[in-house]
Amino acid sequence: MPSQQIQRAVRSSRELRWIAWALGVSLAQTLWFSPTEANETRRSRPASTEAAPGAQTGNSDYDAFVRNYSQHPTNRCLDETMRGGIRVGRNYCYRAVKLGLQRTRLVSGYLPGESASGGLQTLKNEGWTNLMDRYRGVANSRNAPMGAVLVYRGPWREVSRDDPAVRRGRPCSGRRTNWREGCWFQENGKTWIFSKRDANGRYCSGLGTQHGHIEVRTTRGYSHFVESRSAIDRSHPGCRILIGIMVKPGLESGPHSGQTVSCRATGARTGRQAARQQRRTGGRG
Repeated sequence: MPSQQIQRAVRSSRELRWIAWALGVSLAQTLWFSPTEANETRRSRPASTEAAPGAQTGNSDYDAFVRNYSQHPTNRCLDETMRGGIRVGRNYCYRAVKLGLQRTRLVSGYLPGESASGGLQTLKNEGWTNLMDRYRGVANSRNAPMGAVLVYRGPWREVSRDDPAVRRGRPCSGRRTNWREGCWFQENGKTWIFSKRDANGRYCSGLGTQHGHIEVRTTRGYSHFVESRSAIDRSHPGCRILIGIMVKPGLESGPHSGQTVSCRATGARTGRQAARQQRRTGGRG
């Protein structure tokens, strides 16, 4: 009897050690897994929680535009190209969108630029227009048409060039990832004070605080290097601010244009080729 009790006690102690080890591993994974990555993982699960492209907004002009633009063959091709995301590496949202636009011949070539927020001016230079200017107060990330490119900035604060904060602060210098709180910079013809906190004072994490974010509206959600179920300004409220819903003029004619589009554009660079080019230039885009 004593020997059986000893054996049971040994087995119990082993089981307790295994349970403690499993709990320790789980806790370590939880602490190691950053909030930004957790949000991205939740966003990457396919789900239909967002309004589908073409959902009614009450503005008949905007609703008709969204419906026709979403049905154009080129935008359906872009939707197919971006499905599931373009694998170019984590945090390279701008590179993924550049490749998707290039492969469907929606731009003249591989777009220049490093920061995703700069895609607003880059696409304007390509002749694209911003629906947020045309449909102010109506267009947003949830009702954007399929094939639209959504551009976001971080929680910067726009100021005039003569603002006292600009006189007190220093110009932002070096790589954006090294910018300090309160420095100022100019982008798209405007002056901004750099901040890592939203309007409520909450700390914003991730490279998007400096570089912004960019994604393509698809039938299943929002796509860049992964496909997400919701727009980033909903998963990072106050930390990613929508500044552009970019569309290419002439594609609002819908499916009746008679245009045939090949979704496999020749000469488009692969993700590896784009990565090599960016390593040579030192950019992230």
